[in-house]
Amino acid sequence: WVVLQVVCAWGAMDIFTGAVFLSGLFSKDIYNFVNYSMEHGNLQPICAGLQDSSGVVCLGAEPGLQMGIALILTAVVLWIACAIYVHIVMTRIREGKMMQTM
Repeated sequence: WVVLQVVCAWGAMDIFTGAVFLSGLFSKDIYNFVNYSMEHGNLQPICAGLQDSSGVVCLGAEPGLQMGIALILTAVVLWIACAIYVHIVMTRIREGKMMQTM
């Protein structure tokens, strides 16, 4: 039961948030890798054609850490806090302490 509560508290939200945060930190490197792959890979003729004919850039993105990560971080912290609170309440109920206070 305790293991289940720990798994609930450390579910995929914190892993997702860590991945988003790290991808934001290294977004410039990821952007450069994808851009280099597009300029020198199989998509190069298509991208060059689009650039020459209509001025459209194949990869238009702004690398960097966005402010939306703060909302996700807040959600993760609140989710873990709720899971800890549920764990404490369920422990009190299991031990019979909750019934004594009512």
